[in-house]
Amino acid sequence: MKLHSSTALLVLAGCGAMALIAGSFLFWYGGLVDPEGCLYIASYLDDGRSIASRIFDPRRNEWGHYQARDLGFLIEFVDAQCFRLLYRAGHFHFLSCVQVFTAAAFCAIFLVGTRLVFPEIPAFVSALLLLVFWSDVVPSASIAVYYRAGRLVLGTVLLLLFFLVAAHYRRRESRLPRLLAIAGLLIAGGLIDRQGFFVAAAGACVLAIGAGRGRSADRRLFAAFAAPTVVLIAYDVLIGPALVHRFNGYYPSLDYQKRTLALLWERPVYLLRSGFYLLEQASFWFGGVPVALFALAFAAAALAYLRWRGRALRLGFWAAGFGLVYTMALLMMVRHPPIYTFVDHRRWYYPLIIHVLFLMGAVLVASEARAWIARRSFLAVGILALAVAGNLYRLPDHRRKMLESGYYRAMVERTFLVRNALQASTGNAALDSASAGLFERMTARTK
Repeated sequence: MKLHSSTALLVLAGCGAMALIAGSFLFWYGGLVDPEGCLYIASYLDDGRSIASRIFDPRRNEWGHYQARDLGFLIEFVDAQCFRLLYRAGHFHFLSCVQVFTAAAFCAIFLVGTRLVFPEIPAFVSALLLLVFWSDVVPSASIAVYYRAGRLVLGTVLLLLFFLVAAHYRRRESRLPRLLAIAGLLIAGGLIDRQGFFVAAAGACVLAIGAGRGRSADRRLFAAFAAPTVVLIAYDVLIGPALVHRFNGYYPSLDYQKRTLALLWERPVYLLRSGFYLLEQASFWFGGVPVALFALAFAAAALAYLRWRGRALRLGFWAAGFGLVYTMALLMMVRHPPIYTFVDHRRWYYPLIIHVLFLMGAVLVASEARAWIARRSFLAVGILALAVAGNLYRLPDHRRKMLESGYYRAMVERTFLVRNALQASTGNAALDSASAGLFERMTARTK
């Protein structure tokens, strides 16, 4: 009876998460299109070029800032084709089909993964954690913008990777299919977005410590991270540029990647800003708890955990995890300062992977606190339910602040112009060049 009730609760949670996703689309103006997204979509819909030439073209797809994320471009290409196909069928909207299906897969992977890999976590905790995530402003606002769909795909890949690695450690088994799946996911993640490469490289560095302790299982897992890292570096430096030259006749510049450390030296203030940025993102994730209060709670929990468990090594791994997330945020911010300086950029797309990592951390916390949850289940339900309610309550305030940003307001206004033009199938003199290019590609064969 308990099994059936748990399954029903998880199914209900999945339905609730999809309802939040649908509500996000409605709340954020029925779907928006990013200004850069207009250029990308128009490029992917250029039927005068081969599919390969449209994908392996960093000059058009990322302004010449080559980052070897060609699998991400393939995902965007498929998304653009679906967008045009639906428009021609009379179903027009700025809703990314790839993101919708990926969001459904994300929910399924999370609920099944927690059930199989972390059976000690009650079903109601898993259900509420998923609702906390999708009521959070960053996933909510991100899925409503037609931009780079690969970012959410990467989050889903990393979530599946998390459960596979957790299963490896918890079951103390080094099954070859699982290790191959881990390696494959890391390669896929690295080719979707540079944050995927960071996870592979950083994970290999951390696992190198365990591999040196002599456990065969740790060495094999290290190999499953190290080998993809080498493959991704080879693709970045050799294979990717060769493919770009093969299909578009030029070699991409690696200068954008080389400048990261130099930029960090020029902008040391981001060492502090990235710490505040992470605390702010944690506040967004968990019901809008004030940043200062969240910092105090985090420090108190760390000290209590160390005293209660008496395991400095275990706390060290938690600190290493926080350090990796901090480093990811720092590198993002140094390479693209608007991630911090633009109010709206702190609330959509860019910090999405960080919020996925927060969800993984919450699963680990729930596993560690299973005894406390068992004794105080009503309190646990209350805390998580308040987080969901707090996230939803703060959405209008987040939207207001985002509209105060010139970038986001311009995106909303441009979306309305493009939407009206496409719905009427007539041009509009007010459209900028990027929006006009998108209109021409979409309507080229429908007149």
